[in-house]
Amino acid sequence: MGSEDKVSTLLSRMFGRALAEAAPHHPRPWWYRVALKVAPGRCREIPEAQNPDRIVLRQVALVKNRRELQLHCLAKLKAATELGHEPYLHQRVRIVFWRGACWLAHACNVYLQQFASDEDPNFMHSHPYKRMFALGFWGAYTEHRIAGISRRRKAPYAYSMDGGHVHHVQEVTPGHTSIFIGLGRAIDGTIGDKHYYGVPEAIQCTEAHDVVGCSPRTRRKIWSSHIKAMVKRI
Repeated sequence: MGSEDKVSTLLSRMFGRALAEAAPHHPRPWWYRVALKVAPGRCREIPEAQNPDRIVLRQVALVKNRRELQLHCLAKLKAATELGHEPYLHQRVRIVFWRGACWLAHACNVYLQQFASDEDPNFMHSHPYKRMFALGFWGAYTEHRIAGISRRRKAPYAYSMDGGHVHHVQEVTPGHTSIFIGLGRAIDGTIGDKHYYGVPEAIQCTEAHDVVGCSPRTRRKIWSSHIKAMVKRI
């Protein structure tokens, strides 16, 4: 972590949310600048939920136009189910393969991403997937969970999360680069929507990982009622 990041982190801990909100986000990495020129429709910058002037996450979608991919997989699946002259086992393998491809096309998101700044220390969030994987290639950050231990994620790293994972990201270094894979997005009212949770009350946010089973400061809030600026889907 550079000297400027250490000072920003120290000020944030000493003086709270106001200075954290005022802290600038890190500049765009080279791969994001290239993606903006080559495929701007795949790129997005996500602001901090309560402070739209500060970017917390930059993403480039590595799977383009999922609707077209879904139609392609469905057509292949239909062709595989039609009677032909190929051996039965070969047909069954094709059917299983294209069924899996249809599921992935419907429920899989893959992003190349950068954490550009710290998240709001007063809130944590869930994810709208049943299973997620994070692969870190550059940089580091500290992950605090609403229950469980905090971890310093320093590249290279790899870990997975399920739909019940609630956390936030702090102490992000410049140039962070990782791949995020989300599987099994199902709009079922529980896993299918992202939610925000207040950091547990009566303790500092950096100590949230020390408390298990505590009540949130606020009730769970659906993302659409918490954020102040909408971002495009990619």
